Amino acid sequence: MPRHTVRRMLIQSRHPDKTACSHRLTSSGKPRDPESGCAGRGDYLARCTTCTWSSTGSPRTSLEYAWSTHACADHQETLS
Repeated sequence: MPRHTVRRMLIQSRHPDKTACSHRLTSSGKPRDPESGCAGRGDYLARCTTCTWSSTGSPRTSLEYAWSTHACADHQETLS
C-alpha cells in the first residue's frame, strides 16, 4: 500500500537579514562550515499549508505550538 504524507506546516531557517538559510547549522544556529559565508540562523519562518497563517520567531518549538493552536478550520478538523 502506498504511503501518503500530507504536509501541513513548513518551517524555514532564516539568516539575521531575513533571507532563507539552507546551510548546514549546528544546534546553536552557527554554520558548520565557517568558510560558507553564512551568518547563522537568526530565526524561523513557519507557514501553514492549508491557510494563510504564518509566524516568525525562535525557538522552533514555540512556532510548532503556535501552529498547532492557530484557528485554521481545515487544520482543526484534522486534529479532531
